[in-house]
Amino acid sequence: MNNCVICGTDLDNNQDIFGFIFMLRQSAICQNCLPKFKKIDRNHCPQCYRQQKNKDICNDCLEWNKTDKPLKNQSIFKYDANFSSFMHRYKYMGDYRLRHEFNHLAKQELKHIKQRFDIVATIPLTSEGLVKRKFNQVEGIFGTQDQILKINKGIQMSGLSHAQRRKQVIDFEVMALVQDKKILLLDDVYTSGTTLHQASSALYQNGALQVQSLTLAR
Repeated sequence: MNNCVICGTDLDNNQDIFGFIFMLRQSAICQNCLPKFKKIDRNHCPQCYRQQKNKDICNDCLEWNKTDKPLKNQSIFKYDANFSSFMHRYKYMGDYRLRHEFNHLAKQELKHIKQRFDIVATIPLTSEGLVKRKFNQVEGIFGTQDQILKINKGIQMSGLSHAQRRKQVIDFEVMALVQDKKILLLDDVYTSGTTLHQASSALYQNGALQVQSLTLAR
């Protein structure tokens, strides 16, 4: 049985034309649940893309700006309960077929902005994490990109509170020449910003001229 990963609907029993189209593209999300994934609208933080009621810089970014260079992030979807269910199934249960759900949209967004950068790179997994998961979930979404970072010692972020995530230290090592380069970092989800901010800091310490990021969700 082929069930929707969000609501459990039997996808094989979709008999209308929309169900037929979904089966052709081997979707794992039914036609009723897919519209529930909400894109971030124009009312968002201009720095991290957090969905909010205004266009002011959010408190999270104001805090980050006290210690780090401002990191401009762009995201496509709002990270809500539906997206959490999707990411749990894709990222933590290892359902690699789910990369097809949004990778066309993600690659389109990337195509629009990548010309502004010298390097486009994905946030890596630790070697242990890659062995366990067997795939890099970011590459599954955006495709294979430059590998300029290595995580020597990672932190398991899932299950940590926002405040706990902010306190974690990720041991990033820069593996390429980035002096005077404009760099776009790709990740799956911007949550607390810890991973992207610390990756950005490592790149700036190695002479990067500018670092921005693109994620599937915020």
